[in-house]
Amino acid sequence: MKSASNSPTARWITKSIAAPAIIALVISAGFVMLRLLVFADGDVTKFVVAGSVFTDTKRAPEGLFVRPDVGYDANFYYRLALDPLNFDDTAYGITIEGDQQLRRDRILYPVLAYVVSVGSVEAVPWALVFVNIAAMGTIGLCGGALARSSGRAPLWGLLFLGFPLLFFSLGRDLTEPLEVALLLAAFLALRRERWLWATLAFSGAVLTRETALLVVAAVGAERVWRWARRDDRPGLRDLAWVAPGAVFITWQAVIRLETGRFGFTGGDDGMTAPFFGLPDFIDRSIDLLDGFGTHGLLQNAEAAALLVVVVLGAVALRFTTAPSPQRWAFVALAVFASAFFGSGSWLLVGGARAFADIYAIAVLILIATPWRLTVPALVTGTVTAAAMVQLVWFV
Repeated sequence: MKSASNSPTARWITKSIAAPAIIALVISAGFVMLRLLVFADGDVTKFVVAGSVFTDTKRAPEGLFVRPDVGYDANFYYRLALDPLNFDDTAYGITIEGDQQLRRDRILYPVLAYVVSVGSVEAVPWALVFVNIAAMGTIGLCGGALARSSGRAPLWGLLFLGFPLLFFSLGRDLTEPLEVALLLAAFLALRRERWLWATLAFSGAVLTRETALLVVAAVGAERVWRWARRDDRPGLRDLAWVAPGAVFITWQAVIRLETGRFGFTGGDDGMTAPFFGLPDFIDRSIDLLDGFGTHGLLQNAEAAALLVVVVLGAVALRFTTAPSPQRWAFVALAVFASAFFGSGSWLLVGGARAFADIYAIAVLILIATPWRLTVPALVTGTVTAAAMVQLVWFV
């Protein structure tokens, strides 16, 4: 009699790259359903977290739930998804002004939601959720393929979903799941020497979150370094880093032409030289534990889980067999992330979601080592599960 572990189903689950994709889709859809029923009381527009500061309730689309406060970032992604090429500061009762112009950079997520909704205002809130669920499934699929190409079982691709704040983004209609999905797709295409697919994925990533430009720049720097050493010469593969930069610049030119301002104007007053803000980070962590109870504990745990994976990724650079572009991208993102220790981004509610890309690249480095990854998997999995439970109940 065959054991359960040798059954065709078990072999398929452990060997197929489709398995982590399906698991990711089931987990993501289940999380969305629970959040919709418990937190949102069946009102999917609550995922938008629209606030009355930027949303005029008398002019907003009918049925949009608007909170009596500032709201959150998806307020602007929702507005752009209603009509991506409407460049007016105020449309549909929602105003994009000042630093919020940065949201225009991240146009791909709203455009995809607009396409999925077929231009229907009523369908846009559902489309935003659908796009992110699909992105989570793509992370599982590409993660499984990248894990297998690194000599591991495809199920290790689920480690890419171990970043707790991916589910924060999923529950608030934010851009991080799509950015991570596109970056993983781009690196998978590079490994398979599918240069045009890599170009499209990287181009999509820079139009989803501007931090993806660092990854593209690192890939380009690695290529220039190889040219300087005469290890290689320019070719079709260089489209993967040249074209995304051109796409981003072109979109900035469109924004400037239509609004009189560049979208890429956001900044952070707390940004410091790399690692200089670490004392402030420690002080903020202690304050969170003292004043915010279980919420503060979870925010510290989320930041700690991210730091564990990033630090392990840094140590693993000496041992990993990950392709050189991934190593260059990791270093670039790690240096960038370390400049935000003093800004509060790591410990604000949901603030660390901005580092979803460095988490994903760190996992790419780790799965290409001979190390056992049980500890980081348990750490990130536990924190992610706790975050999901909280998000089902709270905004």
